[in-house]
Amino acid sequence: MKLQTRMKISPRTIIVILLVIIFCALVVVFVFAGLANRKQEIPIRSLIQAVVQENALSEKGAITKRNLIAGFNGEAGTLLATEDMGIGYLPPPDESVMVFITGVD
Repeated sequence: MKLQTRMKISPRTIIVILLVIIFCALVVVFVFAGLANRKQEIPIRSLIQAVVQENALSEKGAITKRNLIAGFNGEAGTLLATEDMGIGYLPPPDESVMVFITGVD
């Protein structure tokens, strides 16, 4: 003769267990999302500081910049143009270097 033991779990217990599992999963997701955002804040802040500072370039960087834009005589121009991309320069006050990707399928 075999003894069978069968546990009966009430529907209320099942619902409570499912809610606890869902709550734990949400806590884990929010903790990882918070850690991911915290990791990104540091480089973004340092990048913004580097852009805002007037002397953001090193001495070698400033020399390289002067060499790149020397031929433009304060005018906008193209540093490099290929079939797939282009690199352009805008003089002050908007001084910036722009990269255009043109060879995208």
